[in-house]
Amino acid sequence: YVEAVFSQEIIKLLAIEGSIGYFDTSGQILGASADLWGVPLFVNARLQVPVLVFAAYGGLGIGGVYVDAEVGGVGDTDFLAAWDAFLGLELGLSGWGIGAEVKYLQTEDTDNGYAIEGLTTVIFASLAF
Repeated sequence: YVEAVFSQEIIKLLAIEGSIGYFDTSGQILGASADLWGVPLFVNARLQVPVLVFAAYGGLGIGGVYVDAEVGGVGDTDFLAAWDAFLGLELGLSGWGIGAEVKYLQTEDTDNGYAIEGLTTVIFASLAF
């Protein structure tokens, strides 16, 4: 899972974010080979509590995910409405930051009756400009 996030602080405790990402996974579903990749696009609201050089934060977002899935040789592509929720901690250092975040993502069901749902844990670097 990779993601680029662009953020604008509204006030010290609230930021609005736009993000675009990419994920790719494979495995077995009911004994059938499964491959899945997607491109999530989100607009998020982020509440943050700065303490010294740290910022603890959490947020929610809405958007969509372009999904390409193949299970047992049957393929499907779709753009699905989605939401996400996240919690994280960032250490700021003179315009740079490093941190860790846990994010949950869930989409609506496709016409074939499946939804994308997952939890990611990421370590990140940030740059203020």
